Amino acid sequence: MKLREILAAKGSTVYSISPRATLHEAAKTLVKYRVGALLVMEEGAAATADQILGIISERDLLRSCAADAATLDKSTVADAMTSPVVTGCPDDHVEHVMGLMTRERKTASAGRRRRADWWALSPSATW
Repeated sequence: MKLREILAAKGSTVYSISPRATLHEAAKTLVKYRVGALLVMEEGAAATADQILGIISERDLLRSCAADAATLDKSTVADAMTSPVVTGCPDDHVEHVMGLMTRERKTASAGRRRRADWWALSPSATW
């Protein structure tokens, strides 16, 4: 099975946020779109793998809150995001990606923009 097949079933919409946004803004955006992670990109950046600055996940937000509950309005996405982001292609086999994630000890939050051909794997957690 290829990642493309998962995208076809799950959808390919990916949401992003600026690295300068606050963690509170990130939390509101996650809730608004009912997603678990946002790609971190500069506004207006092309949807290419080399433009992804990082990824911010629910887990990243929880870690920031656990470290200091007052951080949501003070800290930025850049302070809590995970970077670098491992990327792949929709034509990658799921087994390959699973192996990569195991080797890199990462969990995944993934997606694909319609006008670009990439898949982002979130290194938001280490096991």
